[in-house]
Amino acid sequence: MIGKYIKKFFLKHIAEISGSNALRWYGFFISLTNVFSWIFWQQRTIVYAKPICWTFVPYCNEYNSFFNAYAGYIIGLYGAISVFTCLLFAFTQIKKAYWSLMIIFFLKLFIQFHDYRLMGNYHYMSNIIMLLFLFIENKAHLIRLAIVGFYMGAGLIKFNTDWLSGQAFLSPGWGTGKLLEFLLAGAILLELFISQMLLSSNRYLRSFSLFAFIFFHIYSFSVVGWFYPMIMFSLLSIYLLSTENFDVKSVLNKPSNLAYVLIFLFAQLVPILFFEKPSITGQGRLVSLNMLDAKAVCVNYVSYSPNEKSLVFAAYDNSYLGIRIGCDPLVLVENIKNDCTQIKEKNLNRKLDFHFYARNIAYSSDSYEMNFKDVCNNPPRISLMGVVSQN
Repeated sequence: MIGKYIKKFFLKHIAEISGSNALRWYGFFISLTNVFSWIFWQQRTIVYAKPICWTFVPYCNEYNSFFNAYAGYIIGLYGAISVFTCLLFAFTQIKKAYWSLMIIFFLKLFIQFHDYRLMGNYHYMSNIIMLLFLFIENKAHLIRLAIVGFYMGAGLIKFNTDWLSGQAFLSPGWGTGKLLEFLLAGAILLELFISQMLLSSNRYLRSFSLFAFIFFHIYSFSVVGWFYPMIMFSLLSIYLLSTENFDVKSVLNKPSNLAYVLIFLFAQLVPILFFEKPSITGQGRLVSLNMLDAKAVCVNYVSYSPNEKSLVFAAYDNSYLGIRIGCDPLVLVENIKNDCTQIKEKNLNRKLDFHFYARNIAYSSDSYEMNFKDVCNNPPRISLMGVVSQN
């Protein structure tokens, strides 16, 4: 009985894709995002001797050790299947392409979850779109709505001094001064309001909005590099492929569609509703968008007394992690664990105290501080949503 239901479930989704030329080609572009991810990971170090564990991943050290041992094979397999899936969609082998894309989806998650350093909005969004494409009905309409939701969520969290002044940028980009301020304010307008035109029944408004986002992502090449824009170009292709008028009733009348909308909205509100300073602490952002909306700077170090007359300070340098997670308490807790492991292995008699201070670069009054005593004997704990505490 259960097997029959599962078979019917998957056949229904394969039939929906097979019956739409737009969805077939969109499957190609979703698969292409994985080819881009493969290339991106080939250009970066994703094998780490000391893992930074996601809060929800058990047995992280064992997981990381297994991944590191076979990383070359796993990444190579991911890239090969991604290219193969693109070809399957291009040559109308929909059933095989569907199952191949599902393999890619879970393989990508397996790669990502071996280390927190592989987080990123480009993965957050493309993973959600893959999820909707594979498992949720009414795909063309829901995916178009989901992408507008990404933009509106990104626009909402950009209402701060860091973004409007350009402080949150990784690099200066093309503009400076008043021109830059105008472009940054325009980005909020674009994401919050013009994005809604992507769902308009007027094809001229849809075309205007799509052109505006294409220009926006072309500009972003100078700020965030090639990977993010190429992911977004691939995801935006749905608006060129699916030209029928958006039907909001078809979304609201389907329980699975409505459930996604409500879950996504709640996920974006989690950091705002339940955590005081998510742009600095990262708390609650595990489930939400984490755009270039704010920039935190931090000082974090441990102190210990090798004897009664002296105090030694040892600072952590997480600058290589960038502005997204360099000051993330999750990263700092993992640093503490690694230090305590070394102390235990070397049989050193040290009592480590941990100190952390972070602030928003645009206004120092927005700050966050942690101080924990004897962290090796009483290690700090981190919750699923990134709250650090100690008994």
